[in-house]
Amino acid sequence: MLEARPPFSPESVVAEYATLLKSYRVNTVRGDRYAGGWPREQFRKRQIEYRPAEKPKSDLYLNLLPPINSARVDLLDNDRLVAQLCGLERRTARGGRDSIDHAPNAHDDLANAVAGVVHRALSRMDGPTFVDIGEGPCIFVGDRRVAHARLAAEYEGQIPAD
Repeated sequence: MLEARPPFSPESVVAEYATLLKSYRVNTVRGDRYAGGWPREQFRKRQIEYRPAEKPKSDLYLNLLPPINSARVDLLDNDRLVAQLCGLERRTARGGRDSIDHAPNAHDDLANAVAGVVHRALSRMDGPTFVDIGEGPCIFVGDRRVAHARLAAEYEGQIPAD
């Protein structure tokens, strides 16, 4: 799992991630709406399209629990990810709407990324989805991971099949 930890230059991180994305022939990323249009502009400078996530992170977190509890997804054994997921807090606003977010002065970058990947992987039932979950590209069909890096590369035509 790739993570930039402070202190860092946000523009340098985008440049590093864009280089990595291009090495996998990925030209579109999704992210939250944090920092307004800044991430979109920085990725656009590097020929990567940045699309806002379909749902706010609070909804992504809420929808993450059932697939974890039903073993539809298998999380990486990453201490920071587990700590961030366990540190999420549910709050109820005056209007009665629940929100889920990290505690003050805490972080949720890994948790947010994983929740977004799980949402995208489980919501795409129309065909294969290619996702890099830290162990190389994987193919998901619906909610099932069916292949790892080599088969994913063969499927995309990057390397010939044996």
